[in-house]
Amino acid sequence: MSEIRHVIFKAVPAERLEGDRLLRVEIGGDTLTLLLDQAEINRALCEQLTEYHQDIVGTLIVQADVPVNGVAPDGGRVITESRYEFVPKRALPRGRLCWPVDSLNEFIWQVPYKSMSEEMRRAINAFIAAQLATHRWLQH
Repeated sequence: MSEIRHVIFKAVPAERLEGDRLLRVEIGGDTLTLLLDQAEINRALCEQLTEYHQDIVGTLIVQADVPVNGVAPDGGRVITESRYEFVPKRALPRGRLCWPVDSLNEFIWQVPYKSMSEEMRRAINAFIAAQLATHRWLQH
């Protein structure tokens, strides 16, 4: 079902990105790596996002082989919206720099203010929106 089974977030020097972009996507085998400008995102946040995605991509969230509308034959629901939202750090569990909140067809990552720039948040949200527009990402 899913060609992408791992998602890795890496804070890297801007020179590793193309032009004036804040992020670059690399896909190798079953791994999608987001290279993110280290001046725009907290390295520890990248580590925690990678840790969380390790547990959910390929199991709770899968990439279908073909676009799906609504509910897939295996029962997975198409994720129609996902985004990063800033919250006060005190709103997150102690020691966490990110927290997933999911509901019907929506998946939101809460991150504390200043853990990434507003520009990085918009760039990641635009990447997510483009991925979800394919109607291939399902939540179980």
